[in-house]
Amino acid sequence: MSYNTPLISVVIPTYNRAHCLCEALDSVLAQTYKNYEIVVVDDGSTDNTVEVVQPYLSQVKYIYQINKGVSAARNTGIRNAKGKWIAFLDSDDEWLPRKLEFQMIDLLQFQDAVMSCTNIVFEGVPGSASVDFFKNCLSFDVKQSLFVRESLFKGYAWTSTVLAKLETIIDVGLFDEELSINEDTDLFFRLSTKGGVVVNPKVLAKAFRRNESESINLSAQFLVNKEMNYKSLIKIYKKLSKYDLSTMQHSLVKKQLSSSWFDLGIVYYNNKNHKQARYCFFTSLRAYPTGKNLAKLILGLIGQQGISFIEKKRQQKKGFRRSEYYNNDSAK
Repeated sequence: MSYNTPLISVVIPTYNRAHCLCEALDSVLAQTYKNYEIVVVDDGSTDNTVEVVQPYLSQVKYIYQINKGVSAARNTGIRNAKGKWIAFLDSDDEWLPRKLEFQMIDLLQFQDAVMSCTNIVFEGVPGSASVDFFKNCLSFDVKQSLFVRESLFKGYAWTSTVLAKLETIIDVGLFDEELSINEDTDLFFRLSTKGGVVVNPKVLAKAFRRNESESINLSAQFLVNKEMNYKSLIKIYKKLSKYDLSTMQHSLVKKQLSSSWFDLGIVYYNNKNHKQARYCFFTSLRAYPTGKNLAKLILGLIGQQGISFIEKKRQQKKGFRRSEYYNNDSAK
């Protein structure tokens, strides 16, 4: 390649994924961009992961640690990385061969960027249609790479598509090891406060729906434990609110914080914890006091009739949901 080719460290955390780790590794080894290292962090697997990785040891740095969670595993990989850029790949996902090549071309063009992400497709059970993340999930339609200079804190970045500058990851404090879900969103939002993000619309990765327990599959955990999900989002937006943001960004963060508090309130209401639900509804309004949020508060205080009205309105707007990709048996 005629352009600059800095070293990329590919960080692959894994836990009991011996059945699919080889496919992930092979997809990295098939990259047209060749200046990379692979760091596999085994987060205390109890299956035969160590045997599966043996044939790759001449091409892979393999690190075993006691089980600490995916955030700690990724942080271990980052701390052992030598590259200027860090590429994340979950051990049940795969890259297309030109993934790193296209991202490095983008980063050469947009040299102020601290992060790059691409489109991805979700492959479901055999016979089901593939789901295009940008098109079907985000209704995001761009034809060429887009440089986002000021973050709008949108969820464009699927973890296995992200390439981020190591020094910026260190600057914002790596992954939050207290978060077990939304930990990727947390880091990517913090990274985006330090520089621009390149969004490439090409499908350059694949994610696969697998029948795994929520201890392994974090997307299943996301669906099953909604209380944990919204609590993690509240922590993320509270953290972001302390950053040096523009007026527009502060407003966006307050709006999302308010929405997360309200959604947590609905979870509590549906679990018959009405006192805690009311607290969340009031906190939601305090976080972002608007006429619309006052109306939401009133509907929440009405009870089931008001909450059903809100949920019905949301259903009318809904697009692709993770629950339609990871169906219920993924949590068994």
